Amino acid sequence: MIDYYADNVQKISGPTILKVTVYTNYGRKNESKKISIVRLDKEEDEIEVGNLKF
Repeated sequence: MIDYYADNVQKISGPTILKVTVYTNYGRKNESKKISIVRLDKEEDEIEVGNLKF
């Protein structure tokens, strides 16, 4: 989960943007990589980018 705690200051640069890279089966032959661009622009915005299973 990404939890964004925004401030109330007007930003010239605009909203916060994250590049999220998620690897599955890291270091194995069937490794895969997914890249997502996430825009956080609402105060107290919360976005799920992945989950872990053991």
